[in-house]
Amino acid sequence: MEEIEKIRKEFRNYLKEQARLKGLSKKDVDTQYSDADYPRKHAKELGIDYWESFKNNENFEYMISVLNDNFKQEGKSSSTIAPYKRALNSFRSFINEHYSGVENLTNKFLSSSMNSYEQLIISYLENHGKTTIDELYEYISSIKNTGKTGKRYLREVVTNRYQGSDIFEYDNPYVWLKNSNNVDKTLSDKSNGRTENKENQTDEENYQITIEKTIKDIGIIYKKKNTAVKKQQRTSINYIRDPQAAAYVKQQAGYKCEFNNEHKTFISDISGKQYVEAHHLIPIKYQDQFEYSLDIPENIVALCPNCHRAIHHGTKDCKKKIISALFSKRKKILKDNGINIDIEALIEMYK
Repeated sequence: MEEIEKIRKEFRNYLKEQARLKGLSKKDVDTQYSDADYPRKHAKELGIDYWESFKNNENFEYMISVLNDNFKQEGKSSSTIAPYKRALNSFRSFINEHYSGVENLTNKFLSSSMNSYEQLIISYLENHGKTTIDELYEYISSIKNTGKTGKRYLREVVTNRYQGSDIFEYDNPYVWLKNSNNVDKTLSDKSNGRTENKENQTDEENYQITIEKTIKDIGIIYKKKNTAVKKQQRTSINYIRDPQAAAYVKQQAGYKCEFNNEHKTFISDISGKQYVEAHHLIPIKYQDQFEYSLDIPENIVALCPNCHRAIHHGTKDCKKKIISALFSKRKKILKDNGINIDIEALIEMYK
């Protein structure tokens, strides 16, 4: 990753200069150099945007809190976070002193690395023609962080799982452009898909905000039903979610994360309570598979933002750990409300 290496090299030189001015040891320089890069390398597992974290104090403190929570989940001591925070503060100082903000740094070095796999593959194939998966992977990994599953994902892109066959021909190990006329259309279709995802993301944000307002404006007035509730109506493709049910769950949880009640977040500006998010343990999109409503307190859990991201975007083992812990607490009351499911089926819903 040429651009990243340039930034890292400049940061090391900055640390060496700080060592000269402040009498830091070589070991301290090496430690800060390594620790500051840890969240970038693990950004996907942590559920953070590394570069966005340096845009303001709020984003920066959120990254630190997520990192700290992650260390706690791994069983590390409370002092583990200190050297990482110091290193990240040094990196933030470097960014501000040398580039007057992270926006200038990313504009200079990282604009090309923000490109999607599809765009990068197309660009390379247009310039080089037929090539191998290994050559493509070497090129892409030099531009962006591909992670442990990068090569596997790359193969999926060009072999139809992500509709890549509309653009690419693949005959292991070779890849080439199928028809240049299809490229613009397919990328346009994918762009529309990203727009839909963004709209879904906005719906989720609005739902969480509405819950916060429910807590603040009218308090918890949800009346728990004594019998199983038939599934509710839906508008277009989405089932209606009752913010009062979710607000009730957050109140019952004491505004703490139900996976780990020691997880600390922040005080919500809207509700004045510690911020946690409502999550349907059995995802609401599977409502059609059930006779009774999934939008009930028994199927809603309160999670800190980090655990909420992890249950959606974490590794297979990470998701399984959280889902299993939550399901063990809810299995009986779900069954009492006419909702029958086993842990294997539930985990399958998150794949």
